[in-house]
Amino acid sequence: MGIRQSIATSWPSFGGIGTGLVVQFTYNFYATHTFTISSYGSEHFVFSRPMQWAVLVSYERGLFTYYPIVALALAVGLIVRKSRPSAIWFAVILACFTLIYGFWHSWALGGGFGHRGFVELMPMGVPIFAVSLSELRTRFRIVAVAISILAVFVTIELLLGYWSWSLPIAGTTRVVYWYHVIGKKSLLSRVAHRLGISA
Repeated sequence: MGIRQSIATSWPSFGGIGTGLVVQFTYNFYATHTFTISSYGSEHFVFSRPMQWAVLVSYERGLFTYYPIVALALAVGLIVRKSRPSAIWFAVILACFTLIYGFWHSWALGGGFGHRGFVELMPMGVPIFAVSLSELRTRFRIVAVAISILAVFVTIELLLGYWSWSLPIAGTTRVVYWYHVIGKKSLLSRVAHRLGISA
């Protein structure tokens, strides 16, 4: 399906978005007696402090930093012709969310593991990645799967640190991040130590 066909068949989505906006505006006016986009009261956007880059790749809470599989799925989806139209839509939606979160006063959305603002979008990325992998030539598919395993391993490394409280819920720095991914807190380092490989 081409991009033009994708746009032509997307009218139900646009209808849903429009309906959602009407409901949101109506509720906001009912609750605050003013026309406002935000239903968060005194919480606000900070347009003078763009944080979009941090939303995507910061050690603090970056989407791609904590979930590198998302970056890989997006890249492979855009490379493969069959999955490209859907991957473009996925990229546009990710960009819209990134734009919004980057201007929100709490761009990281508080304490937690990674940037939780993209959770609802991930079911869209799964079939895109699956289709794109199935269309790759065997040698490229092997490389993509190997990188996928590495990407998931990074997330697991960080998650283990989060569960053990050595990776903080907020304020993660470059040093702390890499300490968990390839440093002494990493699984590889622990296994190597037990095998007597490390000093």
